[in-house]
Amino acid sequence: MILHYLKVAIRSLMKFKMQNIIAIFGLAMSLFCFSVCLYFSRYIFSTDDCFRNRDRIVELYLERSDNNFSSITSGSLPSFLRNQGLNAKAFCGVARTDERSYNIEVYEGKLLPYNLRFMETDSCFNEVFTPEILHGSWKNAIQNPNSVILFESTAKRIFGSAEKSIGKRMVLNRRLYTSPNSTPREGGINYVIQAVAKDLPLNNSLNFLCKTDALVINDTEGQINDRNLPVMDAVTFALAEDAASVQSLIEELDERKLDFEFFNEKRGVSGGTFGTYFWSDEGVALYFANITLIAGILVLVVGLLNFFHFIIGSFLIRVKECNIRRVNGAGFKDMFLMFFVQISVSIFLSAFVTYLIIELLSPFLSLTLVRFSIVIDPYLLMWQTFTYLIGIMVLCMVISLFVIVKVRRSFLTQKLNTVTRRYGRHRLRNLSLGMQLFISLIFISLATALYMQSVNTNNSVFGTLSKTEKERILSVSLDYSFMDNNTKKTLIDKFKRCPGVEDIIISDINYLHGVSGTGLFLTEKRENYVDANVMRVSPSFFRFMNIGILSGNEQKTLGEMIIDEVLAKRINKDIQLGKVLYDYNKGYTLVGISAPFVSSNYSGRELNGFMFVPSDFSDYIGHCYVKCYANRLKEAVSSIKSVMKDALPESIEVSVPTMMDDIYEEHALEFKLRGIVLFMSIIALIISVLGIYSAITLDTEYRRKEMAIRKINGAGVRQIVLIFARLYIVLVIVTVAIAFPIVEFLLRMFSNMYYSFIDTGILFYGGILLFVVLLITLTVYVRIRNIARINPAEIIKSE
Repeated sequence: MILHYLKVAIRSLMKFKMQNIIAIFGLAMSLFCFSVCLYFSRYIFSTDDCFRNRDRIVELYLERSDNNFSSITSGSLPSFLRNQGLNAKAFCGVARTDERSYNIEVYEGKLLPYNLRFMETDSCFNEVFTPEILHGSWKNAIQNPNSVILFESTAKRIFGSAEKSIGKRMVLNRRLYTSPNSTPREGGINYVIQAVAKDLPLNNSLNFLCKTDALVINDTEGQINDRNLPVMDAVTFALAEDAASVQSLIEELDERKLDFEFFNEKRGVSGGTFGTYFWSDEGVALYFANITLIAGILVLVVGLLNFFHFIIGSFLIRVKECNIRRVNGAGFKDMFLMFFVQISVSIFLSAFVTYLIIELLSPFLSLTLVRFSIVIDPYLLMWQTFTYLIGIMVLCMVISLFVIVKVRRSFLTQKLNTVTRRYGRHRLRNLSLGMQLFISLIFISLATALYMQSVNTNNSVFGTLSKTEKERILSVSLDYSFMDNNTKKTLIDKFKRCPGVEDIIISDINYLHGVSGTGLFLTEKRENYVDANVMRVSPSFFRFMNIGILSGNEQKTLGEMIIDEVLAKRINKDIQLGKVLYDYNKGYTLVGISAPFVSSNYSGRELNGFMFVPSDFSDYIGHCYVKCYANRLKEAVSSIKSVMKDALPESIEVSVPTMMDDIYEEHALEFKLRGIVLFMSIIALIISVLGIYSAITLDTEYRRKEMAIRKINGAGVRQIVLIFARLYIVLVIVTVAIAFPIVEFLLRMFSNMYYSFIDTGILFYGGILLFVVLLITLTVYVRIRNIARINPAEIIKSE
């Protein structure tokens, strides 16, 4: 019997081949997007599930000067709390993860430099967060100073095998900002690898969506110790006896009103449940999770509306067939199986296409956005997709039952024209088409805005250079602590001799990653402080960056300086050249005012303006920019890479990005996000347009007799076109009236984080509206043209 229902299902699917293909592929694409988006959301919402004691951990806070409490605490707070007799099993401090540079003993007598992400903590970390130790001993680690616990993937990357790392020496090659004054600038402090632990999942709140390479405990250079350093860069946790004791521990802290002395100031101590701050409005996790969840649901709704609209429509136009089957003895079960098998075949075909897409795209299913990274496990994604398919199948059962109830309530002698009249009401279909258009307009508008903003960012950041010029300027990092300044200068001289190199400037930093200092003073006594960005620059900086001097002239000596127009207006509109301004070190004579300098399009330092201080970089070189001839860029890149490979140890991966690559990386929010949103908007738009094509096809197919009668009664082509086009005109007007104000509200919120943002005016929304209208017009044109040209005699003859 099942074979019979399969034959009937295939026959029904073949009747409207194009519409079924549209529905099946539309559902598959929307289900894929939904699964990926929900993977991100579920991954974020499961943050900290890797910690077995999650329900027993209490976060500790310190009172701030504004009488609020901060989750950022001092590294000496755990030591203080252990002596207060609180009802807790353990107190643990964890410093913010930072990058450290070490010379690591890869094998005996061979030291290679590595930059690793370190998380400093104390001996109680094992008791509170229970990392899984694979090799070595935690006990040995807590009994020795400067003990390192490598995570498995890092140990394998450096040593080839995790077991080989135990006992290896690591030499700090750059002092930390928390190091004692006795530590030399070049480091030299020894650390020993005592254990290897299983990798922490990326979805942990200690280092959210960022890889951690190692833990370090009993660190003589760090901040998690009894020294009450003037540093607030750690978080503190307490482990309660059990989950039921968490609230009592929080209440005990409130009752005790403990005062922790920090930097000659008393600060109150309080507590909250683990993850309170992480999921607060100040954290980013909730925004990421909700945005991906909403985006996934919207895309899935578009696909489901299109799929179910066509399926239900194809069911309802078979009422006459169903009534004949009822007369021939078909019962409720038979009719249910007939409908359910047909819809199940469509679902299985959609599932096949979805899994095919996942398999094909699995190598690309990863995302790095600013500093956050997520890598999708394709097998877990397939399993989650399977659970969603089960939910869709349950929904299909409900729809099948709904159709059967509707059919059984119809009259046995129901005429085909009556069916057509009932089907012609289309209230549910019109609502679904409107929702699809609404969602598509939201995605199209956001994708357009992101694309335009990325262009705006490209033009704003280092705006004195053209895009072509940014693409031929190489950004070469020389921030290697194992390399002295003279060696770096020798390396730069070799760069100058490379073929294809036009010019070079040196710097202490990458211009996109920060500034050399902050603040200037208007008087010699360091009074009248002004927020400003201090940039140490080479003598040829302004010529290299094409920055014009609006008044005055360029620096000629190391005692002269230039400020940009933004800072000049903030200090005084009539500031005089020749005035002496001061940074934290010495005074400089103001000799010129330059055009504004923009090194980031995110709101922040650009609003303060820049103070350009000349330097010969005899003390430190951290970066250089190499301008290449346009027609010899590849040759120059190849030569510079060759020079760097000869100069750098084998552990350092040589990378020579362009200035444009740096901009893409630093402003990943718009440059990478635009591709994701564009992909989803294309999917939503294609599904919506094909849904309209499917709807107009069914309309024209089942209203042919009506159109023939109208033509006999004198209706012309124009009147018939308006009959069909009126619905879509109303749908576009209504959806635009709802969607565009929502988009404008979202973009205004989005614009607050930018220094320069696009103008979303009449041209922006008018262009989107025109594009959608033209697309819908082209979609329905052929079908309406065919129905408008029908021969009434042929239709009546066929009836």
